[in-house]
Amino acid sequence: MDIPYDFKLDYLSETISKNNYKRILIQLPNGLKKYYKYIVDYLKKQNPHIEIIVSLSATYGACDIAEEHARRINADLLVHIGHNMYPWYKPRINTVFIEAKYKYSLSTSLLNNLIEYLKEIKCKNVGILSVIQHSHNISELKNFLSINGFNPIVGSPKYNVMVSGQVLGCEYSAAIGIKDKVDCFTIISGGMFHALGVYLATTKRVVKIDPYENRIVDITEKGRRLLMKRYGVLMKATDMKTLGIIDGGKPGQYRPWLVKVLSEKARTKGIKTYIFIADELNKHILRNIDLPEIDAYTIVSCPRLPIDDLYDYEKPVLTPGETLMILTGDMSRYIFPW
Repeated sequence: MDIPYDFKLDYLSETISKNNYKRILIQLPNGLKKYYKYIVDYLKKQNPHIEIIVSLSATYGACDIAEEHARRINADLLVHIGHNMYPWYKPRINTVFIEAKYKYSLSTSLLNNLIEYLKEIKCKNVGILSVIQHSHNISELKNFLSINGFNPIVGSPKYNVMVSGQVLGCEYSAAIGIKDKVDCFTIISGGMFHALGVYLATTKRVVKIDPYENRIVDITEKGRRLLMKRYGVLMKATDMKTLGIIDGGKPGQYRPWLVKVLSEKARTKGIKTYIFIADELNKHILRNIDLPEIDAYTIVSCPRLPIDDLYDYEKPVLTPGETLMILTGDMSRYIFPW
């Protein structure tokens, strides 16, 4: 099997041996779960005495660490693969983060296509962003753009656990901090998830560099349509009288301070609130608690749930930022993610 990611198995094996770990839980996001055999076989060959359990539960980021599973099986170590540490949450058990960097460089054809497209859209000052798997490609891209006459700018996240140019699904300070200095953003990532997040956070043109499909995709129009849909959801909730606020039950998604801020602001506007907590959230769970008296819901565990999973629910499902827009009466600036 071709293994396109660096799982730092030598480092991981040394860590296990040095600390004499015996029982290990490995957690991978769904896209990387298929590599479990390669990882387990390598580690057990180097450390025959260890026992390894692989979590099959989904994980959506470093906010979603399998702490409870690790405690339940009495694991000495939890290995979380696919993310670096989360800015707002540190696991309370021994955890090693393995970023799973993508091994390959950006292809020449991909870079040349990018140059041609940036010339076409007259993007001279180029913001460079990436997800953690491709963060090592940022310097490569920056040098290539500089050589070809562009002005590349790499944003710095607010939080030192993140690397230069890195964005998360819920954290875009690397983009927001430079949005007034760039003509457009580029982001090295697969899929649309992070690229659309950059657009919502900045409302600037976003060009996705997809190393998996080896193509350049301008997601700006898709981002505009998504933003219009979100304003449509906002308009439906502007006259709400009753609001359900749903906190996250997972340790990295539990935000009682944000629940308090939103519920207090709602009360000053005469809006009645009901508070819920949930580890997982989907349409079926919402429908199970929904009543005619509830006008809208706000999700504080993750700002992507209303946008990606609950966008077509029968009632408005809002992000915390969208809720603040309604409660303050200021619709002029879209607040994303928080």
